[in-house]
Formats: sequence, C-alpha cells, structure tokens
Amino acid sequence: MTHLSSVLKAAVLFECKQVRGDLIRDNKRRSFLSERLKTLEARRQRLEALLQFHLPHLANGETLFPEFDSYRLRDHAHAGYQKLLRDIRIAKRGVLEGTKFDRLISYRVANLHYLVLEENLIGEHEVPTGWGLLLRQENRLRLLVKPVWQSIGVEEQVIFLQRMTAKKSVIAD
Repeated sequence: MTHLSSVLKAAVLFECKQVRGDLIRDNKRRSFLSERLKTLEARRQRLEALLQFHLPHLANGETLFPEFDSYRLRDHAHAGYQKLLRDIRIAKRGVLEGTKFDRLISYRVANLHYLVLEENLIGEHEVPTGWGLLLRQENRLRLLVKPVWQSIGVEEQVIFLQRMTAKKSVIAD
C-alpha cells in the first residue's frame, strides 16, 4: 500500500493576472492594514474627545451627565475628522476585501505560490511576500522571483486537492 505522503510531494498554486488594477487590489497586506486601522481608530478616539470638548453644542443632551452624552460629530464639517473617517472606511474595506495573496499563504494549502503575469505589469519589489513571479514572454514563462517554500502537512494538501477537484467538477457540470 502506498502511503499518501509518498505520493504528495508538493502543492503549487498559480495566480494569473492580466490587469494591474486587479493585481494591486488583491496585493494589500492584511497585517499592515490591520495596524494602520488600529492607528486610525486611536486617532479617531483622540480627535473625537477634543471635538467634544471644543464643540459642546454638538452634544445630543440625552443623559443627565454630559460625559455620557453622544455627539453629532459626523454632521459637523470638520475637514480633518471627515478625512479620518474616510481613511478608516478605506482601511476597513482593504482588511476585509483586498488581502487575497496574504490569505492564500495563511490558508496553508500550497507549498509554493506563483504569480503569473504579462511583462511590465508590476516591478519585482511589488511581488507579494512569499510569492514567486513568473513572467510570460511569448510562449514561455521566465522565473523572475523565487517563491518561499511553505511547509504544510499532508492533511492540508489533501484538503487542497479535494477543494480543487470539487471546483473543477462544478465547473465541468
């Protein structure tokens, strides 16, 4: 009987992109965005405390003690506060939607991850962390950046293969 680990030597994932905008959208780093969001939220709390102090007329007055009142700060035309809220919305959207390459590494479904691109789509410095870069030149692929080997267990590889074959059978149906 053949042992499964002797059959599965490596799992490789290839992500192909043709448009720079699609690539950039998927190439956000979740850890960086999460830290940025934490910083922005702390800044928002400090700014709101200052605005509440300097603009007491924006209090809703619904409580007996002013320190427990809510404020209509979003209605106030403070440009810095509005920009901060916009930056927070963008960072939150990035954390939730734009971290495809980070997520694929963290799922631990493949040992090697390659980005396959047309020439001049991105620079080598823009390649997602841990990913390799293959450039299509006519009918050939040229390795520009080597990927980092990700150790995964046999179980993860089996799950990966099951998911891929399930998707393929759905597509074929």
